[in-house]
Amino acid sequence: MITSRLAILGLWVGLLYYLLYGGDHDTTSLPNSPSPTVGAKRPTADTATPTPTATPTPTPQPLTYRVTYYGAEFQGGAMYCGDGGYDLNDPTTIAAGDGGPSCGTRLRLCSESACQLVVVKDRCGGCGPNHLDLSKAAWEALGQPETVEAQLVTDFADSHPAIGGDYSQFSGSLPIGLSTRYDGCSPTYGCTVSYNYYDAGSNTVVMQDDHRRERLVHEQCHAHQAQSIGRRLAPSEYDLAPWYQTEEGVSYAQIAGDWPYPYEFSTEQSLLEDFAEACQLWYTDAVRLVEISNVRYAWMRGNMP
Repeated sequence: MITSRLAILGLWVGLLYYLLYGGDHDTTSLPNSPSPTVGAKRPTADTATPTPTATPTPTPQPLTYRVTYYGAEFQGGAMYCGDGGYDLNDPTTIAAGDGGPSCGTRLRLCSESACQLVVVKDRCGGCGPNHLDLSKAAWEALGQPETVEAQLVTDFADSHPAIGGDYSQFSGSLPIGLSTRYDGCSPTYGCTVSYNYYDAGSNTVVMQDDHRRERLVHEQCHAHQAQSIGRRLAPSEYDLAPWYQTEEGVSYAQIAGDWPYPYEFSTEQSLLEDFAEACQLWYTDAVRLVEISNVRYAWMRGNMP
């Protein structure tokens, strides 16, 4: 009986073993046993594709040129580059020598006192590669220099060369009797101010031993603002605040009032300073004014002599 029972028990154990471990098994019903995805790869960290770094183009350094100017005997004569006849009163015309800049090249010429945008429109037969022959007007606009520094202009914003104001006519818009001092002192404030300024109380431009032409013209442009007010100023108005209500001030504010302050020379950012700096650039470096703000250049061209 024991043997039979053991045999029967062995049959049941074998059957149970078969049911549990024998034959094919469908594992899809087993939880937490996902089938691997064919072709799946281990995730890797995102790798940014490096962007090639452009090699910065160096800013061309100014070249020094000897300069002369066309005589009046060339007036109306044909020019090598085919731009009509020579006009001695055109401040944008220059001729270059053999080996120098080619026809149509735009250059920014700067002397010690002024800058002028010019275009090569002619050839100078007797000039070498470092010699430019200017129109008489260009030569005079630059202060009749013997040499200039020239820089290539490739991104000029206007379709025509910038022509600045007539400084000789500017004096007519300044207060009568305007004087200039270079000792930093004025009748109104004494010697207590450490920067250049226009003293409206004594009608004096006060310079701190600063003989730079552009800084002098900047203060003269403040004197022009005082003249534009059109009346004698009270001491409380020596800051020229009434200029904002003048026709000129209102007009300038319409084109410049909402613009970011574009200049770096001054820590005071106001429309009075904005106008004075645009005004001085109009008379000393119109090309630079265009580079800073073509809108300001256009306003000056339409409203200042």
